[in-house]
Amino acid sequence: MTRVLVLVGLVVVAIVAIVTVREVAAGRAEVSLCDAAVQKSDWPEAIGHARAAAEALVPGSPWPEQGWMRL
Repeated sequence: MTRVLVLVGLVVVAIVAIVTVREVAAGRAEVSLCDAAVQKSDWPEAIGHARAAAEALVPGSPWPEQGWMRL
């Protein structure tokens, strides 16, 4: 029974880690795409990428704040 609980715990930790890494990577990419769109003066695209970065919420990630600052 304890092995099952340990296995379930490991699966949950792995899922949380994968989701966290994915959101951090998405936030970083969206901020970069926002900056590139600003350089081209493509404001609707820049706003969309900034919003996506702001929505990439993960505790400790700087990208949501960066996204909000760009909005």
